Parts: sequence; C-alpha cells; structure tokens
Amino acid sequence: MLKLLGAVLVVFACGSLGRLVAMGLNARKQELRAFRYAISALETEIAYGLNPLPQALLRASEEAGGGVGKLLGQTSAALSVSTGENAAQIWQHKLQKNITKLPLASEDFALLHKFGMGLGESDGEDQLRRLKLLNLELKAREDKAAEMAAQMGKIWQSLGWGTGIILALLWL
Repeated sequence: MLKLLGAVLVVFACGSLGRLVAMGLNARKQELRAFRYAISALETEIAYGLNPLPQALLRASEEAGGGVGKLLGQTSAALSVSTGENAAQIWQHKLQKNITKLPLASEDFALLHKFGMGLGESDGEDQLRRLKLLNLELKAREDKAAEMAAQMGKIWQSLGWGTGIILALLWL
C-alpha cells in the first residue's frame, strides 16, 4: 500500500514538474506582451500627451503592471532624481537589476538593451520611430514565443507525466 502511494506521488510530482516548465514558457510570452503594451502606452504618452520621458515612463509602468511595470517605474523614478546619468545609462542599469526577475530570453534582453542605448537622446519623432520598431520586434518575438510555448509546453507536460509513470512502474 505504501509503495502504491509513493508511486502515485512520483507520477504527480513529475507531471507537476512538466507543467511548471510549460508555464515558464507561457510566462515569457506574457511578459513580451506586457512589454508591447507598455511600449504602446509610452508611444501614446510621447506622441499625444507630449509628456517628458520620466512622466511617460511612469504612466506606461502603471498600465503595464507586473515586472515590466516595475522596470519602467524604477527607470522613471531614477530619471526624476538628478544623478548625472542620462536616460540610456539609467535604462541599462535598471535592466541589469531586473534581469533575473523577468522571464525573458537572453535575446530579448539584448533587444531591450539595444533599445535603451538611444533612449532620451533624440527628438520625439526619432523616439517614436524607435518605439514603433521595438514594438514590431516584440510582436515577432511574442508570436515566436507563443508558437514555442504551444509546441514545447505539450511536450514538457507529456514528458513529465510519462516520466512519472515510468518511474512509478519501475518502482513497483
């Protein structure tokens, strides 16, 4: 009876592990979507609100929420305090600080790093052009992440349950 209970626990533990990996793949897709929404909000704040960058970042952070919102909010707060750093340096610093808190791939961080290099260093039209390009690139990455999450998520879930069943059968 104890072996049977242990076998059931092993099956559920392995199945849950596979499900957690699949959920991690979905988290990247959701975070990329949040970045896209935040970038769209930032575009709106700059183009129509004519707000300065710290205020535009703050409003975009409120709309984005989550890890993306925290990154934008921290950047906004740092820009509001005069430290001698420009917007690009502050963005890079805050991005590095939050790198472990966001479920993004290294190429996603490279894209965000590249975007931040010219942040706040040109006129509004150039900033809007760069935001639109970033939004397009984020959309492409989100679509790719969604496709990968759909394919690999099923594989990881099946692998988890299958491994659990095999281990349980070997144990019995």
